[in-house]
This record gives sequence, structure tokens and C-alpha cells, in this order.
Amino acid sequence: MITFRFESKLFIDIRQVLPLEQAVDYQGRIRQKDETARRAAVGRRELTLHVLARHGLIAAGSEIEVVPEALPSDASTKDGRIFRATIADLTSRESVVWQYDGKTYSPTALTKRLAAEHGLTWLANNIFIHWRVVGSAESMWDKAEQLTRGGDGA
Repeated sequence: MITFRFESKLFIDIRQVLPLEQAVDYQGRIRQKDETARRAAVGRRELTLHVLARHGLIAAGSEIEVVPEALPSDASTKDGRIFRATIADLTSRESVVWQYDGKTYSPTALTKRLAAEHGLTWLANNIFIHWRVVGSAESMWDKAEQLTRGGDGA
């Protein structure tokens, strides 16, 4: 710690000095942490909504619905809007509007709510395995996987 005075003000310069051996170890741990984070980022693929939007398959206003495999057995007796949503803002975490109540949700929150309150069958922890674009035969997750692997999905 170094103190000095300038025009009646007292200044303190505090510096943490690591012994050379500890500094080298610290720098090594930082590099390892950075490399681990970089590898994890490389292993992740682009978000499903972004993949589909980039390929022109969804946009604000696109309608999505729960895939048939995830619908409860009594789905046909319920209001059809329960299992449908509309894409709202692709840049927002709360990117879908539930057609049943007109409120905005994150896809995860809406899917969990459908499971808890309306009997949606949980297929996997990937949320978009539960949803498809209206008129499509495959889930949004499956379609995005095809597109990121270079397939055209046709």
C-alpha cells in the first residue's frame, strides 16, 4: 500500500502482489477456465428459434402448436387454443404469446405450465421437441437440428 497527499487530499494506492509462483499458477487457472468456456460454447448449437428464423421458417406472427405425441389423451375435449401459441418477439426471452390467455411467455415457462395444468406429456428437457410450426410434421427442435447439420429437411 502506498499513500500520498495531493492538494490536501489523501490517496491510497492498493495493489495485490502475488509471489511469482502463485502468479504463474493463477494465470494457468485463468487460461484453463477460458479454454473450458470456449470449448463449451463451441459444443452448443444456435438457439432453435434463431435457426428457424434465419432459414425463414418462423417469424413474428408464426403459429406453433404442441406436437401430437405430447398432447394429453383428452386434448380433443379441450379448447384448442390451449395447445397453440404465436411467435411474438424473437429477440426476447418471452418470445411466445399463448393463444389461450393472450399473455406472453418464455417457451419454457409455457411448456411447463401446459404440463402442470393441462396434461402435456413431457417428452424431453429440450423445450422445442414439444412444439412444431402449424402445418409441419416435425418438431421445431428436429427441424433446427436438420438445418444445423446442413440438411434441408426436405
